[in-house]
Amino acid sequence: MAPLHPGRWLTPLNVLLLAVPVTVVLKLGGVGGLGMFIAAGIGVVPLAGLIGKATEALAARSGAGVGGLLTPRSATPPNSSSRS
Repeated sequence: MAPLHPGRWLTPLNVLLLAVPVTVVLKLGGVGGLGMFIAAGIGVVPLAGLIGKATEALAARSGAGVGGLLTPRSATPPNSSSRS
């Protein structure tokens, strides 16, 4: 396993991941409303990026047949629905 290099994982999007535990603390602290909504919204952005990267890595490793089903582009409604 390669050692962790701060420049590799310390990106602006990954820093936004700190909004996820902030959201949990706000929820447990009884704070609701707009503050929790904004923290959750900020936390979702890097999570979506990580899910996309993981899906692409899995697709690249599993081959073209399975990879075509896993990539986010093929999961969009126009591509996944059957056309008549």
